[in-house]
Amino acid sequence: MSPEVLSRFIKYMFIGILVMGAVYFILPGFVERAPGDYYTEQGDILLRDRKYAEALKKFDEALKERPDHRGALMGRALVFIQTKKHDKAITELTYLIDYLNRTLKPDDRTGKGVLAADDFAGLENTVQDHTERRINEWLEGNVALWKKRPALRGHLLNTLYRLRNFVFGITPSTTRRVIKGRYELNRRALVQLLETAMENNIKVVVYITPLRMDVEIPYDRAEYDAFKKDMSGLVVSFGQSIHNHEGLVPGVFWGRKAATTVGGGAEIDFMHFQAGGHRLLADALYADVVDRL
Repeated sequence: MSPEVLSRFIKYMFIGILVMGAVYFILPGFVERAPGDYYTEQGDILLRDRKYAEALKKFDEALKERPDHRGALMGRALVFIQTKKHDKAITELTYLIDYLNRTLKPDDRTGKGVLAADDFAGLENTVQDHTERRINEWLEGNVALWKKRPALRGHLLNTLYRLRNFVFGITPSTTRRVIKGRYELNRRALVQLLETAMENNIKVVVYITPLRMDVEIPYDRAEYDAFKKDMSGLVVSFGQSIHNHEGLVPGVFWGRKAATTVGGGAEIDFMHFQAGGHRLLADALYADVVDRL
């Protein structure tokens, strides 16, 4: 493609983006959306805000407009799961699975994204849908790099990741602090698992994973010790057992990995150990499970 053509294309695309931006601001009120989509989106927002009663009402409104709206059915199931109404959640999910088995077409977009039951339904046959399809078809037919964009995107993100590590001096040995929000979410998930296990008289074995101990660990020592204490107290409070296997795998079974920074060499690997380490862990976990029987 000549520079002149590329320049003209970029100008046309820029103008097109401006025009379509104006169209999207003006036309939404005139474009008919799929029944139930609006209430499902509202329910999803309330669900994320943990306003479960209000979210359920929105999902019910969506189902009044469209009795088999997949997003609303999934939303109801998630409300029941979050409010520990497991019987209702199972009923909702069973119906949804049966409905999908009966109606899902091979080219259906359901499942292409997380909880994407009806993410694209409201866009089908709209101005936005037709416009994006035409632009995508033209780009695939006239711009060779467009077809390679998934690989290029992955390469770009990897390069940016390595560049970030280089600029800020981040290595596998850099001390990591606790990310409190993610820690709390993971902790809640563990609590829900332990609650379900207790309600159903299920024995659970929890363990602290092996950690490379022949070098300084990449965590703040005080926070790591607090984490182990927190986990121990939490698990025991539910009548379950917890085992600390952090020092189980010796340094000889840990290795090195490719660089995660620009121009770097092999780095210490804290995430993977060799077959001998896996055998040690398998034997230890087997003993833990037998001890619970």
